[in-house]
Amino acid sequence: MAHYYRGCHVGNVVDGEYRVLGVFKLRVVDSSTFHRSPGTNPQETVMMMDRYMGVKILRERLGRAAGDL
Repeated sequence: MAHYYRGCHVGNVVDGEYRVLGVFKLRVVDSSTFHRSPGTNPQETVMMMDRYMGVKILRERLGRAAGDL
């Protein structure tokens, strides 16, 4: 299985919050946003990043109602 990275450059394609530039309500949260391949299992790294961004998005949308996710 191949793990691709560097295809979706932060700053050119997505911003620092992984929002696709010029597109409303779309984010890219996967290994294509990595500058280089992680030294550990890439799939685990992507899953950790997905979880982090999911919690962050919920907290942005729900505010205090999100509680401890």
